[in-house]
Amino acid sequence: MTDRVINRRIAAHPYEQIAAFLISDIESGALAVGERIPSDADLMASYDVARETARRAVAIVRAAGYVETLPQRGSFVRARDQGAEVDSSE
Repeated sequence: MTDRVINRRIAAHPYEQIAAFLISDIESGALAVGERIPSDADLMASYDVARETARRAVAIVRAAGYVETLPQRGSFVRARDQGAEVDSSE
């Protein structure tokens, strides 16, 4: 992760900003398939946010299909199915 900061003066909530940072890192390859993303504690420390904010950020990234969460292990970048968007138009 780079030295990013939460901008509390814009309309986007901190958890939305963190989710965007994580998605950007995944899409750029900074976080590779199979790699563990930062834990809630890591996100809390990096961005000076509450645990619920960190959890919401990860939930957004998970809902978007970028990561899968394994109990007691963490959240890991998953391979994205590039053809899924094309198949939905049939």
